[in-house]
Amino acid sequence: MAQDTSEDTKVELNQISCRELLKMPGKDKELTFIFFHGFMTAKKNQMVIDRIALREATDKITDYCINNPDSMLMTAFEEYR
Repeated sequence: MAQDTSEDTKVELNQISCRELLKMPGKDKELTFIFFHGFMTAKKNQMVIDRIALREATDKITDYCINNPDSMLMTAFEEYR
């Protein structure tokens, strides 16, 4: 397998904007939400998750991003998770 040597292989989590999230293709957006939910779960040292609460948080984060496309995605997650 060829190794990707482009500089786009690293992502600064605190530099992803809401606009970038909203423009992602479906699967990329889904994986980004999963990753960020996992990141916030680990950050809060949670060992139990509520799937309904995560779904509701995802809706709130999406709404926040629609209304604040220039905000950072991390800000939305810190607010609603």
